Amino acid sequence: MIELIPHLPADTIGFRTHGVVTAEDYRTVVEPALDAAHEHGTPVNIVYVIGDDVERFTLGAMIQDSEVGSVPAKDWGRIAVVTDKHWIVGAVHLFLHFYRCEVKTFAVAEESDAIAWATGH
Repeated sequence: MIELIPHLPADTIGFRTHGVVTAEDYRTVVEPALDAAHEHGTPVNIVYVIGDDVERFTLGAMIQDSEVGSVPAKDWGRIAVVTDKHWIVGAVHLFLHFYRCEVKTFAVAEESDAIAWATGH
């Protein structure tokens, strides 16, 4: 499951994952939020929290996640990935050269630092 993180600045969207993350989560939560944010024409920052209670990502979710990256480079600000799952941190670092924006990983205990970094505050 993916839910929005409330009360972030207008140019920043936050997502928090729980349990099993599916393609439907991306279609109903992530994509509409990104579409709305990109309508403003300014770069969008993302805070993506993957907590310890995440069981797995379905194949469909992984495909949907890769499609999110097809947004033009000018539309991205910073992406903060917040997790204590080492395999996710490793995957982020493995694919850093594919990102067209600044990406940084943070531990779950550093969520407020991740938000401050992503928003530039």
